[in-house]
Amino acid sequence: MAKLRVGIDFGTTNSTIAWVTPEGIVPRGPIPSIVAWQNQDIVALGQRARDMVGQGSPPYPLRDLKMRLGRGGIRLGPLSLDVIPIVAAYLHHLFQEIGVEPDDVESVIGTPVRVSRSHRQALRQACEMIGLKEVQFVYEPTAALVGALHERALPMNETVLVVDWGGGTLDLAMVAVDQSQGFRELGVDGDVNDLGGSRMDQEIARRLLAQSQAGREAVESIPQGMAILLERIEELKIEFLEEGIDAERRLVPGFPTRLFLESALVHEVAWEFADQARAAIQRMLDAMQISPKDVTSVLFAGGVNQATIIRDDIMKIFPDATVLYGDNPQLETGIGCADLARQSFQVELAADFAVRQSDDSLCVLLPRGQSVDLNAYRRAEFMVTDILADEAVFDFGLCHFDPQRDTLWATDGAHFRSLAQLFLRVGQAELSRAKRIPDVVQVLTGLDDCLSVAVFLRSQRTGSSRQEYVTGVPLTIRVGNHG
Repeated sequence: MAKLRVGIDFGTTNSTIAWVTPEGIVPRGPIPSIVAWQNQDIVALGQRARDMVGQGSPPYPLRDLKMRLGRGGIRLGPLSLDVIPIVAAYLHHLFQEIGVEPDDVESVIGTPVRVSRSHRQALRQACEMIGLKEVQFVYEPTAALVGALHERALPMNETVLVVDWGGGTLDLAMVAVDQSQGFRELGVDGDVNDLGGSRMDQEIARRLLAQSQAGREAVESIPQGMAILLERIEELKIEFLEEGIDAERRLVPGFPTRLFLESALVHEVAWEFADQARAAIQRMLDAMQISPKDVTSVLFAGGVNQATIIRDDIMKIFPDATVLYGDNPQLETGIGCADLARQSFQVELAADFAVRQSDDSLCVLLPRGQSVDLNAYRRAEFMVTDILADEAVFDFGLCHFDPQRDTLWATDGAHFRSLAQLFLRVGQAELSRAKRIPDVVQVLTGLDDCLSVAVFLRSQRTGSSRQEYVTGVPLTIRVGNHG
């Protein structure tokens, strides 16, 4: 019996699970990414949890589970809860929604561009806890593009900017769709701290409570009052952004004091966040040295982008680009993951990963096209150029070289984009000035299945070492026969 192939978009606010059937891909969602908690136990998940929390507390809502991965436990009153088993229970709930068990399943899961490797490791651990062992990660915005083009002819030689704005993150991917059925990311970027839809809810709540002392006291008077307020604000925010700035104010239910939310306040915060998102997109274009005129299409994905005022504000940068519409902005990532799960595909580095030297020359450590599946590491040795320095600096980043080059060295660092600068303590020679011998630093690099480049540095003379994981590297999803 063939394995079930499933795509998962595990979102901060809502999730989607899509599975491959003989008739095509069937999505289920959006499913609220919420857990109802009472008496130190989970009492409901998904839509039922949202309904129970909506009736009043207890139970109490646990929100933003996705963004807590890799960051320690969840504080719930005096309790500190391990987030991984809770995420595992929620993922199992997604499979219950489609009536299957997660064992003997091949899955592709979308992941934000800028989250840490520990975040993806924690997500993989949650998958393993429910028996989901065959998991591949892809970036969420590129998966959304795959989903939007599902069962369509690929727009050959187009450059598409994907703006995937959900509850927890703003993810950006500039993707070239080429004739080899591949999705090559020319650049990726994103925000995991300040611009998610949940941050927008928090800012609305902050301004709302700043206007009302009685409101602050009402929220503080009940357990998990802020979590309940944010749940209410999220629902009202969607209504106000659909109805317009002149919509009548709404009562925020669930509190002992009558608390009202104005549409004007919601729109004020939404415009401010849209301006910040537009600035983030412009910074990405500037770093990539790409003109907005070179962007042929823009795809909007994620729950925040359902608001017309958000899309219109971002499109001010791209007056000549067309908006690429999918069937549903909230479902595209899950559909794209399922579409990849049913095909043969390979994830590769889309650009050379290099180190920049003090003389601005570059050395490629991992070449473009190296596959995640190889799980291979490369080693290089570098002589410390300043033998009197206590530290050596290594500037790691991305560059694009001519694939026909016959050397891994280049003397042009103009198109180098730095991702991480690492410092390492090195040794000084104790010989006379004329015979000083520089220290040598060993550098090991490799691309792993958490979509991270591992970098390990070690000084031969001092024995000091450092290990870091660089995330946010552009990748290529090569679909079909990739040899």
